Amino acid sequence: MLWLLIVSCVEGPLATVGPSTHKVAPPSADGPALCINEFMARNVLSLGLAEGAEPDWLELFNPSADTISLAGWTLSDDPEGTDPHTLDAAPNLDPGEALVLLADGGDGPTQLPFALDADGGSIVLTDPGGNAQAVHYGEQEGDISQARRTDCCTGDDCWTPMRHGTPGYPNDSDAAPVEELVALGSSWAYLDTGEDPGEDWVLGTFDDSTWLTGPGPLGLGDDHQVTVIDGGESSARHPTTWFRFIFPVTRAITLRDLHLSLMVDDSAVVWLNGVEVQRVNLTTTEEVTADTWALTAIAEPNEEAVLDYRLDVGMLVDGDNVLAVEVHQAAATSSDLTFDAGLRATRM
Repeated sequence: MLWLLIVSCVEGPLATVGPSTHKVAPPSADGPALCINEFMARNVLSLGLAEGAEPDWLELFNPSADTISLAGWTLSDDPEGTDPHTLDAAPNLDPGEALVLLADGGDGPTQLPFALDADGGSIVLTDPGGNAQAVHYGEQEGDISQARRTDCCTGDDCWTPMRHGTPGYPNDSDAAPVEELVALGSSWAYLDTGEDPGEDWVLGTFDDSTWLTGPGPLGLGDDHQVTVIDGGESSARHPTTWFRFIFPVTRAITLRDLHLSLMVDDSAVVWLNGVEVQRVNLTTTEEVTADTWALTAIAEPNEEAVLDYRLDVGMLVDGDNVLAVEVHQAAATSSDLTFDAGLRATRM
């Protein structure tokens, strides 16, 4: 098993940075106001992008009481700090705020033009005045970050390996926080006329302003429904009812372990940002249309059961996301329909 060897972490004028130092140096009056707080040089599954990439990353932290502009700050993967990357396009850091930078060779405002060397390497942070902090590390194991035990701590026992890491969050957190993106019982837009809304209804650009809205659980025929919908005549139920929910996401790259909670009677197709992600109690070999019936009828006590499904967290994007669910009845004479859904993820 490969853990880390932190060779050195020193602060001060760049000329003092060198591979021969073997402990964490105390803070220097000439050292940078920010710190290299955490990094992962062999990211496998811990932090993913929507396009499927798993970049290396590092976290900067502002332990001061002042907002710090990153204009003129640089980062380098060379132990002497040569060929530095300037962070001019990155945002200011408020007191107690962390910034996660992707070491993926990209040119975006939070991307670095180099990757971290998993076989061992260096990270050098330099402020506009030329004061530097350098971290030198040994060979790294996959999905293990190297983190200060408390944010921007110093001392011989400051650094510790962490499974998956805590990019963007305090290093001394007892557990990664679970973020409820869509809560069960949320208010959904729904179409209960039985008329097919067209293929674009799953997209964020679709206009659902004429749809009705109401909190979940939604449905008909049972006491547990909060919002009663019109599913058609009791002898001629609509095969399908459509539901949409738009929710915001910030820093999608720091989310993992995305889970769908679903209460459905009788069946459903679930879409996230225009992509089908789950089918429940429906054909998997044929196209599902507005006239498709569920494979079987759901009866008590399963009508109120909340099932859990794991989804690809890389499908979330910064900004508005849309969760769309079409619920299908089992028969034209179905006595009830139930729907509610939620999404949660772990914020790292």
